[in-house]
Amino acid sequence: MKSKILNILNVILVGILAVLIILYFTTKVKNKENEKVMWTVEIRSFSENSTSSNPNIIKVINGVFYNNFNNSRKEIDNDSKDLTSSSSRESIYFQKNTELLPDSLNLKYFSIDERKFYQLRTKIPYELLKNAKKNSKDLTKLSCEIYPKGKVILKIDQEDFPSINIASYRAKETTGNLDQLIYKESLGEKYNDYEGIENINDFSDLLQNKYRWIFKVDLEAGDQLLNAYAYSFAEQNIFDLKEKSLNKYENIPKTFYVRFGNGNQYGIDYYFHPNEILNAFRKFDKIKGTETITFTFKLFKNKPAECELSKNGQVISLKNLVSENPIKYVD
Repeated sequence: MKSKILNILNVILVGILAVLIILYFTTKVKNKENEKVMWTVEIRSFSENSTSSNPNIIKVINGVFYNNFNNSRKEIDNDSKDLTSSSSRESIYFQKNTELLPDSLNLKYFSIDERKFYQLRTKIPYELLKNAKKNSKDLTKLSCEIYPKGKVILKIDQEDFPSINIASYRAKETTGNLDQLIYKESLGEKYNDYEGIENINDFSDLLQNKYRWIFKVDLEAGDQLLNAYAYSFAEQNIFDLKEKSLNKYENIPKTFYVRFGNGNQYGIDYYFHPNEILNAFRKFDKIKGTETITFTFKLFKNKPAECELSKNGQVISLKNLVSENPIKYVD
């Protein structure tokens, strides 16, 4: 009798287990769990041709890839910059996690070279993207390529394999304001990355305009200049001591990194005030003559560095936003 009851209980338990398994897989199919994959997105800027002098500098104001089926979203990573250009090695990258591939995109950006805001709200061909994924690696990296005049191309990017084109779009010109360009939010905090910039033209001039300038240093006795390089406000590497070229037109520098010493190595990072350095370049640009604008760094081992901008005998001192003694490096 007991054996018969146990057999009945076993049959019931097996039945319950079967029902649970069916419900589990039904729910997975219903929620498209089997379609979730590890994927990310990178936004890159491109010029229409490789010989173009226009680097197509863009600032992304808002970018969201989302799937309407389960309301999943992928936004720009907190550690990513929001500026890129065709001459930059850096991209704007999004969060990386396992989720449904996107079926929609909302993108707003500002073209510094064109001085225009663009907006793209569009559907993404989900089935095409999903089918293309089957021929790619496990980690899917989407590439959102932005060209001048609002042209946007979406691809699946693969290392060592050809990219897979998904769709082409045309973003529309839209409205925007200065706050969207100079303020950035990160981890719940909002801060101004361009202190003193008061209008969109100033912002664009700061990132876009080029001038002929050179770099010099005044060192203490016995010290030698070891290395120096600079980045622009558009996050482009615009100067490298080992590759320097005189009389070359370059963007306004945002930061100089200088290394010097004699036996011991020292380093300074010099961050310029956006409005101060923009106005200095504008002033010197109005001075007639062939003399080149010159950055002169006075470097000391035991006190903060000083920097002057000069042309035709006129000198403007430029303060360091992070003024501190040089860092001493240990071999």
